[in-house]
Amino acid sequence: MSLVSAVIPITEAISLPNYVLFTSSAKMLTLFLSYPTLADSKAMDELDEMDVVKIRGLELMPKSLIPPPLLKKGNNILKTSFLEDSEKVAESSGILVNTFESFEQESLRTLNDRQILLKRLPSVVAIGPLPKDKKVDTEDNEGLEEVIGDELMERVKEKGLVVRGWLSQEDVLSHPAVGGFLSHCGWNSVTEAAWHGVRILAWPQHGDQKVNADIVERIGLGTWVKSWGWGQETVVNRAEIAEKIREIMGNESLRIQALGIKEEARKAVGAGGSSNKGLSELINIWRKF
Repeated sequence: MSLVSAVIPITEAISLPNYVLFTSSAKMLTLFLSYPTLADSKAMDELDEMDVVKIRGLELMPKSLIPPPLLKKGNNILKTSFLEDSEKVAESSGILVNTFESFEQESLRTLNDRQILLKRLPSVVAIGPLPKDKKVDTEDNEGLEEVIGDELMERVKEKGLVVRGWLSQEDVLSHPAVGGFLSHCGWNSVTEAAWHGVRILAWPQHGDQKVNADIVERIGLGTWVKSWGWGQETVVNRAEIAEKIREIMGNESLRIQALGIKEEARKAVGAGGSSNKGLSELINIWRKF
């Protein structure tokens, strides 16, 4: 999003339509678009006394979900980016989001009812999920053995499959032997897990990941152990991690819910699905330019 505030004025100056692909969740988009109002000095003073944030048209959002730099007084890079870019995105021709209707129904409805801002808001179109199918991070040459050592590799080799070279997350999540995913909850990871119906044990670390973990837990794709903290706040021992992994893997209702989400994700992008329709309508609009 960091280039939006620079690019949109150019497209406007030459009368080009501009559509923005928002790469996080629709729920994060509600926070992004409403942030200039939240960042008002009076609103910030009120936030100091509250544990929740009110976004127009949505239920109260726990303040603990929001990236800490956005709640600090004074300037910082993230605040500046949100303030500048959100204003410009709100002036765009439309916003595309890598999500699907049944996954984030409330946030998408609120966005398209134009309830987030008092002023005009462009249409928001869910076009996901869009799982990656190409290799990324090609410059990362560090092998698994260099991270965890040969000794551990030797000890666990009879208990499962150890891949020494690079392997895409998509290949891992699509494997029938994979029933759970310990994830920081980057949005791409969440949508890929939804696409394959894999349960998530959420452990968010920074940025939008707490917002995403909250979505995962609410929709029934996984669980989130909030006591594990944020970033490096807490050291979690291996016994507790093992216990939570056993819990999530033994939770049959969660497995069934994840498979249901997988079915909904594929319906969304299939013929006649909500994301398929949304993208088709956009393409028809673009053809008229």
